Amino acid sequence: MITVNYGTGTAAQAAAWAHYSNDVKHYGFKYWDIGNECYGTWEADTRKVKHDPYTYATEAAKYITEMKAQDPSIKVGIVVQTGEDSNVNNKDHAVTNPATGVSHYGWTPVVLATMKTLHVMPDFLIYHR
Repeated sequence: MITVNYGTGTAAQAAAWAHYSNDVKHYGFKYWDIGNECYGTWEADTRKVKHDPYTYATEAAKYITEMKAQDPSIKVGIVVQTGEDSNVNNKDHAVTNPATGVSHYGWTPVVLATMKTLHVMPDFLIYHR
């Protein structure tokens, strides 16, 4: 699996890497993930709102779209955390659990709900324990 640079990188750079790796060099990398523990303040993040699940989701949707435009056969995953209230890095974007009616600001619910509204979903999830 290859991790593309989310913290200081761009979707265009990730797409160029996927193209170079698989179309030019023919390495055949199938599994890619976007960033590493992007919810954590220990990771670099040069975006305006740092370590923000909403920003990560909107950027991840761009990464997935641009990377798959270069190589539709790849699978792209995103970083998640357990629990509905884990890694609340701001309270700008709440999501409501449809089963309980309770609002949450945690990393994973905000990321997944935002990506769903953008109609771009990851192929898999990455969780570090």
